Amino acid sequence: MIFLYGAYGTGNLGDDLILRSVLDLYKDRPTTVVAYGAPKLEERIQFILHHEFVRSTREYVSPGDELVFAGGGLFWADVHIGEMCTCAEEVLKAGGTVRMERAGAQGVEIDPQLSKRLLSLCSRVTVRDRESVEIVNRLDPKIKCEYERDFVFELKSEFSPLRRESKLVIGLSHSAQSFFHDAKHREKTIELYSRVAKASQSFAEFVYVPHVRHYNVISENDVIFGEYFWQGSGGLIRSLPMPENIIELVNIYRGLDGLVAWRYHALVLAVRAGIPTAYVGDIGENKYTALANEYNLRKIDFSQSVDALAGAVWSHLQHISVDRFERAVTWRQLTRDLTSQSWSQVSARG
Repeated sequence: MIFLYGAYGTGNLGDDLILRSVLDLYKDRPTTVVAYGAPKLEERIQFILHHEFVRSTREYVSPGDELVFAGGGLFWADVHIGEMCTCAEEVLKAGGTVRMERAGAQGVEIDPQLSKRLLSLCSRVTVRDRESVEIVNRLDPKIKCEYERDFVFELKSEFSPLRRESKLVIGLSHSAQSFFHDAKHREKTIELYSRVAKASQSFAEFVYVPHVRHYNVISENDVIFGEYFWQGSGGLIRSLPMPENIIELVNIYRGLDGLVAWRYHALVLAVRAGIPTAYVGDIGENKYTALANEYNLRKIDFSQSVDALAGAVWSHLQHISVDRFERAVTWRQLTRDLTSQSWSQVSARG
Protein backbone atom coordinates (compact mmCIF):
# COMPACT_ATOMS: atom_id res chain seq x y z
CA MET A 1 0.00 0.00 0.00
CA ILE A 2 1.18 3.52 -0.81
CA PHE A 3 0.03 6.22 1.60
CA LEU A 4 -0.15 9.60 -0.17
CA TYR A 5 0.38 12.43 2.31
CA GLY A 6 -0.05 16.13 1.50
CA ALA A 7 -2.10 19.23 2.21
CA TYR A 8 -5.07 17.65 0.46
CA GLY A 9 -8.63 18.50 1.45
CA THR A 10 -7.86 21.79 3.18
CA GLY A 11 -9.99 23.78 0.76
CA ASN A 12 -6.98 24.77 -1.37
CA LEU A 13 -7.66 23.57 -4.92
CA GLY A 14 -3.96 23.80 -5.75
CA ASP A 15 -3.21 20.94 -3.38
CA ASP A 16 -6.15 18.94 -4.72
CA LEU A 17 -4.80 19.44 -8.25
CA ILE A 18 -1.57 17.87 -7.01
CA LEU A 19 -3.52 14.94 -5.58
CA ARG A 20 -5.37 14.38 -8.88
CA SER A 21 -2.07 14.16 -10.72
CA VAL A 22 -0.52 11.88 -8.09
CA LEU A 23 -3.48 9.50 -8.19
CA ASP A 24 -3.21 9.34 -11.98
CA LEU A 25 0.50 8.56 -11.78
CA TYR A 26 -0.11 5.77 -9.24
CA LYS A 27 -3.34 4.46 -10.80
CA ASP A 28 -1.91 0.94 -11.26
CA ARG A 29 -0.88 0.59 -7.62
CA PRO A 30 -2.97 0.43 -4.41
CA THR A 31 -3.06 3.83 -2.71
CA THR A 32 -4.57 5.41 0.38
CA VAL A 33 -4.89 9.19 0.68
CA VAL A 34 -4.14 11.02 3.92
CA ALA A 35 -6.13 14.27 3.83
CA TYR A 36 -7.40 17.04 6.10
CA GLY A 37 -10.91 16.75 4.66
CA ALA A 38 -12.71 15.72 1.50
CA PRO A 39 -10.56 16.69 -1.53
CA LYS A 40 -12.42 18.63 -4.23
CA LEU A 41 -11.84 16.16 -7.04
CA GLU A 42 -14.33 15.37 -9.78
CA GLU A 43 -15.25 12.19 -7.88
CA ARG A 44 -15.43 11.30 -4.20
CA ILE A 45 -12.57 9.22 -2.83
CA GLN A 46 -11.94 7.35 0.40
CA PHE A 47 -9.29 8.89 2.66
CA ILE A 48 -7.82 8.79 6.16
CA LEU A 49 -8.14 12.00 8.14
CA HIS A 50 -4.75 13.60 8.66
CA HIS A 51 -4.97 13.89 12.45
CA GLU A 52 -5.99 10.23 12.78
CA PHE A 53 -3.07 9.06 10.67
CA VAL A 54 -0.60 11.17 12.65
CA ARG A 55 -2.01 9.92 15.95
CA SER A 56 -2.16 6.23 15.00
CA THR A 57 0.24 5.67 12.10
CA ARG A 58 1.18 2.15 13.18
CA GLU A 59 -2.48 1.05 13.09
CA TYR A 60 -2.60 1.75 9.36
CA VAL A 61 0.76 0.63 7.98
CA SER A 62 2.23 -2.83 7.46
CA PRO A 63 5.68 -4.12 6.47
CA GLY A 64 6.46 -3.20 2.88
CA ASP A 65 4.10 -0.21 2.78
CA GLU A 66 5.29 3.15 1.47
CA LEU A 67 4.65 6.64 2.79
CA VAL A 68 4.99 9.29 0.09
CA PHE A 69 4.99 12.98 0.98
CA ALA A 70 3.62 13.91 -2.42
CA GLY A 71 3.95 17.47 -3.65
CA GLY A 72 3.32 20.99 -2.44
CA GLY A 73 5.04 23.36 -0.05
CA LEU A 74 5.24 20.94 2.86
CA PHE A 75 7.51 22.99 5.15
CA TRP A 76 4.96 25.60 6.18
CA ALA A 77 5.25 25.23 9.99
CA ASP A 78 7.49 23.52 12.54
CA VAL A 79 4.46 21.62 13.90
CA HIS A 80 3.75 20.14 10.48
CA ILE A 81 7.40 19.24 9.90
CA GLY A 82 7.32 17.47 13.26
CA GLU A 83 4.16 15.56 12.31
CA MET A 84 5.78 14.37 9.08
CA CYS A 85 8.83 13.23 11.04
CA THR A 86 6.65 11.29 13.48
CA CYS A 87 4.78 9.54 10.68
CA ALA A 88 7.99 8.74 8.80
CA GLU A 89 9.61 7.23 11.89
CA GLU A 90 6.56 5.08 12.60
CA VAL A 91 6.43 3.79 9.03
CA LEU A 92 10.11 2.86 9.14
CA LYS A 93 9.64 1.07 12.47
CA ALA A 94 6.82 -0.93 10.87
CA GLY A 95 9.16 -2.09 8.08
CA GLY A 96 7.99 0.35 5.44
CA THR A 97 9.77 2.99 3.37
CA VAL A 98 9.42 6.76 3.07
CA ARG A 99 9.85 9.07 0.09
CA MET A 100 9.35 12.76 -0.62
CA GLU A 101 8.30 13.64 -4.16
CA ARG A 102 8.20 17.02 -5.93
CA ALA A 103 7.94 19.15 -2.80
CA GLY A 104 9.00 22.76 -2.41
CA ALA A 105 11.90 23.13 0.04
CA GLN A 106 11.17 26.78 0.81
CA GLY A 107 10.46 26.92 4.54
CA VAL A 108 13.05 24.41 5.81
CA GLU A 109 14.65 27.35 7.62
CA ILE A 110 11.68 27.37 10.01
CA ASP A 111 13.37 24.44 11.78
CA PRO A 112 16.56 23.39 9.99
CA GLN A 113 17.36 20.46 12.29
CA LEU A 114 13.88 18.98 12.11
CA SER A 115 13.79 19.49 8.34
CA LYS A 116 17.15 17.77 7.98
CA ARG A 117 15.88 14.91 10.13
CA LEU A 118 12.78 14.49 7.96
CA LEU A 119 14.71 14.50 4.69
CA SER A 120 17.26 12.01 6.05
CA LEU A 121 14.42 9.55 6.77
CA CYS A 122 13.42 9.53 3.09
CA SER A 123 14.94 6.95 0.77
CA ARG A 124 14.41 9.35 -2.13
CA VAL A 125 13.87 13.12 -2.27
CA THR A 126 12.74 15.07 -5.32
CA VAL A 127 11.79 18.76 -5.36
CA ARG A 128 9.71 20.83 -7.77
CA ASP A 129 12.16 23.63 -8.60
CA ARG A 130 15.90 24.03 -8.95
CA GLU A 131 16.01 26.60 -6.16
CA SER A 132 14.75 23.87 -3.82
CA VAL A 133 17.65 21.65 -4.90
CA GLU A 134 20.04 24.41 -3.79
CA ILE A 135 18.15 24.87 -0.50
CA VAL A 136 18.41 21.17 0.35
CA ASN A 137 22.09 21.11 -0.61
CA ARG A 138 22.75 24.05 1.72
CA LEU A 139 20.80 22.34 4.48
CA ASP A 140 22.80 19.12 4.21
CA PRO A 141 25.03 18.27 1.21
CA LYS A 142 24.78 14.58 2.16
CA ILE A 143 21.08 14.45 1.26
CA LYS A 144 20.71 13.45 -2.37
CA CYS A 145 18.05 15.60 -3.97
CA GLU A 146 16.78 15.63 -7.56
CA TYR A 147 14.60 18.01 -9.54
CA GLU A 148 11.19 16.96 -10.94
CA ARG A 149 8.64 19.55 -11.99
CA ASP A 150 5.49 20.17 -9.96
CA PHE A 151 2.89 17.40 -10.15
CA VAL A 152 0.29 19.74 -11.64
CA PHE A 153 2.34 19.94 -14.83
CA GLU A 154 1.53 16.23 -15.26
CA LEU A 155 -2.26 16.71 -15.11
CA LYS A 156 -4.14 14.83 -17.80
CA SER A 157 -6.96 17.42 -17.86
CA GLU A 158 -7.94 19.13 -21.10
CA PHE A 159 -6.28 22.53 -21.46
CA SER A 160 -7.34 23.55 -24.97
CA PRO A 161 -8.83 27.08 -25.07
CA LEU A 162 -12.56 27.54 -24.67
CA ARG A 163 -14.50 30.02 -26.82
CA ARG A 164 -12.98 33.48 -26.44
CA GLU A 165 -14.97 36.59 -25.56
CA SER A 166 -14.76 39.78 -27.65
CA LYS A 167 -12.79 41.41 -24.86
CA LEU A 168 -9.62 40.04 -23.37
CA VAL A 169 -10.34 38.12 -20.16
CA ILE A 170 -7.51 38.63 -17.67
CA GLY A 171 -7.29 36.39 -14.62
CA LEU A 172 -6.15 37.80 -11.28
CA SER A 173 -5.19 35.82 -8.18
CA HIS A 174 -3.43 37.16 -5.09
CA SER A 175 -2.43 34.79 -2.29
CA ALA A 176 -0.21 37.03 -0.12
CA GLN A 177 -1.49 36.77 3.45
CA SER A 178 -0.42 40.39 3.94
CA PHE A 179 -3.48 41.30 1.88
CA PHE A 180 -5.65 40.08 4.75
CA HIS A 181 -3.58 41.33 7.70
CA ASP A 182 -1.92 44.52 6.38
CA ALA A 183 -4.24 47.37 5.37
CA LYS A 184 -1.47 49.20 3.49
CA HIS A 185 -0.66 46.12 1.42
CA ARG A 186 -4.35 45.61 0.69
CA GLU A 187 -4.91 49.24 -0.32
CA LYS A 188 -1.86 49.21 -2.60
CA THR A 189 -2.96 45.99 -4.30
CA ILE A 190 -6.52 47.16 -4.85
CA GLU A 191 -5.37 50.55 -6.13
CA LEU A 192 -2.97 48.89 -8.59
CA TYR A 193 -5.48 46.56 -10.20
CA SER A 194 -8.36 49.06 -10.03
CA ARG A 195 -6.29 51.57 -12.01
CA VAL A 196 -5.38 49.04 -14.68
CA ALA A 197 -8.90 47.59 -14.88
CA LYS A 198 -10.37 51.09 -15.36
CA ALA A 199 -7.81 52.11 -17.98
CA SER A 200 -8.30 48.90 -19.98
CA GLN A 201 -12.06 48.42 -19.63
CA SER A 202 -12.71 49.17 -23.33
CA PHE A 203 -10.85 46.03 -24.43
CA ALA A 204 -10.28 43.84 -21.34
CA GLU A 205 -12.14 42.44 -18.36
CA PHE A 206 -10.43 41.44 -15.14
CA VAL A 207 -11.79 38.45 -13.21
CA TYR A 208 -10.64 37.35 -9.78
CA VAL A 209 -10.02 33.58 -9.81
CA PRO A 210 -10.49 31.98 -6.36
CA HIS A 211 -8.37 28.94 -5.52
CA VAL A 212 -8.88 28.58 -1.78
CA ARG A 213 -11.75 28.50 0.63
CA HIS A 214 -9.73 27.20 3.53
CA TYR A 215 -11.58 25.21 6.15
CA ASN A 216 -9.47 26.46 9.07
CA VAL A 217 -7.52 29.60 8.09
CA ILE A 218 -9.73 32.64 7.40
CA SER A 219 -6.78 34.62 5.98
CA GLU A 220 -6.60 32.10 3.13
CA ASN A 221 -10.16 32.59 1.95
CA ASP A 222 -10.11 33.70 -1.69
CA VAL A 223 -13.82 34.42 -1.69
CA ILE A 224 -13.15 37.27 0.74
CA PHE A 225 -10.20 38.48 -1.36
CA GLY A 226 -12.36 38.53 -4.48
CA GLU A 227 -15.01 40.64 -2.79
CA TYR A 228 -12.37 43.18 -1.76
CA PHE A 229 -11.26 43.51 -5.40
CA TRP A 230 -14.85 43.77 -6.67
CA GLN A 231 -15.78 46.45 -4.16
CA GLY A 232 -12.47 48.36 -4.39
CA SER A 233 -12.66 48.53 -8.19
CA GLY A 234 -16.27 49.64 -8.29
CA GLY A 235 -17.26 46.34 -9.85
CA LEU A 236 -14.67 46.47 -12.66
CA ILE A 237 -12.91 43.37 -11.31
CA ARG A 238 -15.47 40.59 -11.37
CA SER A 239 -15.19 38.07 -8.54
CA LEU A 240 -15.87 34.55 -9.81
CA PRO A 241 -17.67 32.00 -7.62
CA MET A 242 -15.51 29.48 -5.81
CA PRO A 243 -15.10 26.43 -8.09
CA GLU A 244 -16.76 23.30 -6.73
CA ASN A 245 -13.88 21.08 -7.86
CA ILE A 246 -10.58 21.09 -9.73
CA ILE A 247 -12.18 20.56 -13.15
CA GLU A 248 -14.19 23.78 -12.77
CA LEU A 249 -10.96 25.58 -11.84
CA VAL A 250 -9.10 24.22 -14.88
CA ASN A 251 -11.97 25.31 -17.13
CA ILE A 252 -11.69 28.87 -15.84
CA TYR A 253 -8.08 28.95 -17.01
CA ARG A 254 -9.08 27.56 -20.39
CA GLY A 255 -11.22 30.69 -20.86
CA LEU A 256 -8.53 33.22 -19.93
CA ASP A 257 -6.35 35.23 -22.31
CA GLY A 258 -3.73 36.08 -19.69
CA LEU A 259 -2.93 36.13 -15.99
CA VAL A 260 -1.40 38.34 -13.31
CA ALA A 261 -0.95 36.47 -10.05
CA TRP A 262 0.73 36.05 -6.71
CA ARG A 263 -0.36 32.43 -6.30
CA TYR A 264 1.77 29.39 -7.08
CA HIS A 265 -0.71 27.08 -8.77
CA ALA A 266 -2.38 29.96 -10.58
CA LEU A 267 0.97 30.44 -12.30
CA VAL A 268 1.29 26.70 -12.94
CA LEU A 269 -2.20 26.42 -14.47
CA ALA A 270 -1.57 29.45 -16.67
CA VAL A 271 1.64 27.89 -17.95
CA ARG A 272 -0.25 24.65 -18.64
CA ALA A 273 -2.96 26.62 -20.47
CA GLY A 274 -0.31 28.38 -22.55
CA ILE A 275 -1.44 31.93 -21.76
CA PRO A 276 0.84 34.95 -21.13
CA THR A 277 1.54 35.06 -17.42
CA ALA A 278 3.11 37.55 -15.01
CA TYR A 279 4.09 36.99 -11.40
CA VAL A 280 3.39 40.16 -9.41
CA GLY A 281 4.88 39.80 -5.93
CA ASP A 282 7.98 39.69 -3.77
CA ILE A 283 11.11 38.85 -5.73
CA GLY A 284 13.61 36.67 -3.88
CA GLU A 285 14.10 33.15 -2.53
CA ASN A 286 10.49 32.00 -2.58
CA LYS A 287 8.46 29.45 -4.50
CA TYR A 288 6.89 32.04 -6.80
CA THR A 289 10.18 33.52 -7.99
CA ALA A 290 11.61 30.03 -8.38
CA LEU A 291 8.69 29.03 -10.62
CA ALA A 292 8.87 32.26 -12.62
CA ASN A 293 12.58 31.72 -13.21
CA GLU A 294 11.97 28.08 -14.17
CA TYR A 295 9.48 28.99 -16.90
CA ASN A 296 10.73 32.45 -17.89
CA LEU A 297 7.59 34.19 -16.68
CA ARG A 298 7.44 37.96 -16.49
CA LYS A 299 8.36 39.08 -12.94
CA ILE A 300 6.96 42.34 -11.53
CA ASP A 301 8.41 43.40 -8.18
CA PHE A 302 5.62 44.36 -5.79
CA SER A 303 7.95 46.58 -3.75
CA GLN A 304 7.78 49.22 -6.52
CA SER A 305 5.46 52.23 -6.41
CA VAL A 306 1.90 51.81 -7.62
CA ASP A 307 2.71 53.92 -10.70
CA ALA A 308 5.63 51.65 -11.62
CA LEU A 309 3.58 48.52 -10.96
CA ALA A 310 0.68 49.81 -13.07
CA GLY A 311 3.04 50.54 -15.94
CA ALA A 312 4.50 47.03 -15.76
CA VAL A 313 1.06 45.37 -15.65
CA TRP A 314 -0.03 47.59 -18.55
CA SER A 315 2.97 46.38 -20.55
CA HIS A 316 1.89 42.82 -19.80
CA LEU A 317 -1.61 43.58 -21.11
CA GLN A 318 -0.06 44.83 -24.32
CA HIS A 319 1.85 41.57 -24.65
CA ILE A 320 -1.37 39.60 -24.05
CA SER A 321 -3.24 41.57 -26.72
CA VAL A 322 -0.52 41.06 -29.31
CA ASP A 323 -0.41 37.38 -28.39
CA ARG A 324 -4.16 37.01 -28.89
CA PHE A 325 -4.89 39.10 -31.96
CA GLU A 326 -4.41 42.49 -33.60
CA ARG A 327 -6.91 44.86 -32.06
CA ALA A 328 -8.37 48.17 -33.16
CA VAL A 329 -6.86 49.74 -30.06
CA THR A 330 -3.80 51.77 -31.00
CA TRP A 331 -1.28 50.62 -28.43
CA ARG A 332 1.23 53.26 -29.41
CA GLN A 333 -1.22 56.03 -28.55
CA LEU A 334 -2.36 54.38 -25.34
CA THR A 335 1.22 53.85 -24.21
CA ARG A 336 2.01 57.49 -25.04
CA ASP A 337 -0.95 58.47 -22.87
CA LEU A 338 0.29 56.24 -20.09
CA THR A 339 3.78 57.71 -20.04
CA SER A 340 2.86 61.37 -20.61
CA GLN A 341 -0.18 61.70 -18.37
CA SER A 342 -1.07 60.78 -14.83
CA TRP A 343 -2.88 57.50 -14.27
CA SER A 344 -5.98 59.39 -13.20
CA GLN A 345 -6.15 61.06 -16.63
CA VAL A 346 -5.71 57.78 -18.51
CA SER A 347 -8.25 56.06 -16.28
CA ALA A 348 -10.74 58.87 -16.79
CA ARG A 349 -10.71 58.13 -20.52
CA GLY A 350 -11.75 54.52 -19.83
